[in-house]
Amino acid sequence: MKTLVTIIVPVYNVEAYILDCLNSIFAQDYTTIEVIAINDGSTDSSLKLLDEYALHESRLRIITQENKGLSGARNTGLDYASGEIIVFVDSDDTIAPTLVSRCINCFKTSNIDIVSFNHGVFLDNTAQLKPYIKQVEEGVLQAHNYFKKAQQLETNTWIPSWLYAYKASFLKTNNLRFCEGIIHEDVLFTPMALTFANTIHVLPDILYYYRKREGSITYDNIKTEKSLKDHLFIIHSLCGFSKKQIELKKQLLLFNFIAQRYVFVIEHSQTISSKLYKQTLASLVKKKQVLKLIPTTFYRKHIETETGYMFRILNGYIFKWPRRIYKYQIKSLFSK
Repeated sequence: MKTLVTIIVPVYNVEAYILDCLNSIFAQDYTTIEVIAINDGSTDSSLKLLDEYALHESRLRIITQENKGLSGARNTGLDYASGEIIVFVDSDDTIAPTLVSRCINCFKTSNIDIVSFNHGVFLDNTAQLKPYIKQVEEGVLQAHNYFKKAQQLETNTWIPSWLYAYKASFLKTNNLRFCEGIIHEDVLFTPMALTFANTIHVLPDILYYYRKREGSITYDNIKTEKSLKDHLFIIHSLCGFSKKQIELKKQLLLFNFIAQRYVFVIEHSQTISSKLYKQTLASLVKKKQVLKLIPTTFYRKHIETETGYMFRILNGYIFKWPRRIYKYQIKSLFSK
């Protein structure tokens, strides 16, 4: 019996794109799939288009709910999913016809929790595709090694949850769901998934096509005050998560990622909200394990400048050697 794959598609006001998305999904060369489309309170003709599509495609299941946002829609999809493998596709994007079959082959040949693949980006109304290659070597990796290598990349192109296929049992066992009420929910979900995972299979193929368009959440809200506040919430959530029973090497990688997020919020909040800027600095100063991983130039520019002379004296003498030792641990981990 073939493995059933569930593809979860959150739908909200995408009448111009939903048919392209569905056509790419149902063009898969692996046909044992169920597609759960969650109509998340759309006010345009998205639901009508879904209903019409379902008349000639029995593998499409439509769930309608009041608007809960992207995370809420994905969680609803997880609640209704029957497949052994879970894939997320945003409703304005498309996928390659071999995405499901390539992932299935990986799960069959290796005892893994997650499959990772690459993606291309195209601007709305253009056919030009810009490839984004994560440049993590192909094959089966320990998840902490993948997490380490991903953090060394120049961009955060490894973060979106739609760049992975997951074992449904892995998600359920670890109670992995999306945090509702925030944007950039993948910044929280993906590091947690990689921390829980044991092994991951990395494919070099470009199997996902991301549409960059005005009006989308990620396009319009990257550096707004709401976005930065949500990032700070994510930071605090990851700090809480790091207190779980996690082996040291995974905990250090998580702390390193948290440090990167602090740098992002502090750099961008400085010109957007002085209150949020100072709030984030105050939060960072309390996180000694993360503070030790902040780059020296950034540390001097923001932390020492804002916290004053006495903090510089105390931090210089009390935390000087622990800070060096901790950075050496991280450096050793990343050099392996």
